[in-house]
Amino acid sequence: MLVYRLELKKKDDQSVGGGVYWGSTSYEGYNCVGDYLTDSGDIEKHPLPKDDPLLSKIWKRLEEQEINSDYVFCFKNYDQLKSWFYLFPDRLQKVKEADIVHVGIYQVDDEYYHKGQFQSIAHKEYMTLVDSWGIGFEP
Repeated sequence: MLVYRLELKKKDDQSVGGGVYWGSTSYEGYNCVGDYLTDSGDIEKHPLPKDDPLLSKIWKRLEEQEINSDYVFCFKNYDQLKSWFYLFPDRLQKVKEADIVHVGIYQVDDEYYHKGQFQSIAHKEYMTLVDSWGIGFEP
């Protein structure tokens, strides 16, 4: 199955690019690029995995097993990614010009993928990058 991630551009030692919500990614007065693009998000439209109705049980199990950090956030299709991040065209353009993120398209086996209502998660060790697009790209 293919999944889509908005991510910081990869470093040489990463198999999967860093997420836009973590790390040293403060941007334009926000904690991270993800918060900048979503204006810190709306919990109803941008829930944490524990609050996503279709992910909450699996996320709890992964936390209990202490393996949730092996999973990264992704989207089941490009339209879902766009509906999460592409909310403010002026901000999207600014991030595009800064050339700090891209859309990574990954192949992942179904057994390592879990679909949520708003987002999905996949085990990063079982993801293979198959393509990369600039943000704002329209296939």
